[in-house]
Amino acid sequence: FTLPPPKTMMTCLLLLSCLGGVAGEVGRLKAPVLGHPGRVVQGMRGEGHSSSAVRRSMELRGGGVRVDLLMPRLLTSALSQPSIPVFVLLSLASSSLGFSSVTSFVSTGYGLSMASMGVATLAAVLSKGGGGDKGGLDPLAMLHAGGLLVYGLRLFTFLAWRSRIPQIRQRLRAVDAKVTGASKAVLWLCVSLLFPAMFSPVHYACRAGAPLASQPSVQGTGIAVLWLGVVLEAVADLQKAVWKHRSNSFCSVGLFRFVRHPNYLGEILVYCGSYLAAIQAMEKWHQWAISTFGLSTILSIMRSATLSLEAKQGELYGALAEYQEYKDKTSCLVPGLY
Repeated sequence: FTLPPPKTMMTCLLLLSCLGGVAGEVGRLKAPVLGHPGRVVQGMRGEGHSSSAVRRSMELRGGGVRVDLLMPRLLTSALSQPSIPVFVLLSLASSSLGFSSVTSFVSTGYGLSMASMGVATLAAVLSKGGGGDKGGLDPLAMLHAGGLLVYGLRLFTFLAWRSRIPQIRQRLRAVDAKVTGASKAVLWLCVSLLFPAMFSPVHYACRAGAPLASQPSVQGTGIAVLWLGVVLEAVADLQKAVWKHRSNSFCSVGLFRFVRHPNYLGEILVYCGSYLAAIQAMEKWHQWAISTFGLSTILSIMRSATLSLEAKQGELYGALAEYQEYKDKTSCLVPGLY
């Protein structure tokens, strides 16, 4: 799919980060590792419990043996309490596949990013007995995180297989030839900030944990929509792949009898469902800002992708009477609406 202009993406994403959302998450991550920073400052000034504070500051600066344990503790804390900055790092690593083939930034790298964030979140949920920060068992949280994990893993596997098809591989190479290293770096940063924003509703809902279980109706409905989208996109991708293997014509079987782009509809349902499932969990303005930015961006991308594919199919099959008949009988994206 196509992304908004890189400058626009970078401006919006960096603004969201600076406004406090990511900063708040960083503080939450650092607190259990570094302790209370005010005590360190007091000790360095000779105030309060100076010996303990100075010793701690020296250890952080390399003056004690505990400095060797700082990074493992930081890593353990990050994995046991995944946060938006941790998700950004996971996305940077996963989407770096795009440096070998630029389309991987938004294909296999995209799927792998969602899967890796899903693994980190699900592992944190399970390590706390299925609940969030406030504890307690919450199967809905596991279904929420598991949905994005399955979605990302399935998408990564399918697109990795698809990229090995000779015709597809030739098209991907043509795209690679047009993109410079600097453009790749900008795109890499953009998607590595965007993917965590798209995933953030899962993080907020799972972190809230068991308190949401007392009012499961909205969360449960959202998760049901999410999983419907996962299944819908998987089935549509498979049906179209099988059809294209047998024919060079447009696909009009299975789910494509009802809408012309059911796979895109599935992806929209995944993120709308995820957002709906987290509505009760989002209490702070930066949570709403980050998650709403992620949802609105993916919806804009899917609309652009739908219009682009509609135009392409019009060029390829517009002269065929059977395609015009098929187009008249089906909706573009949402049955009976659009």
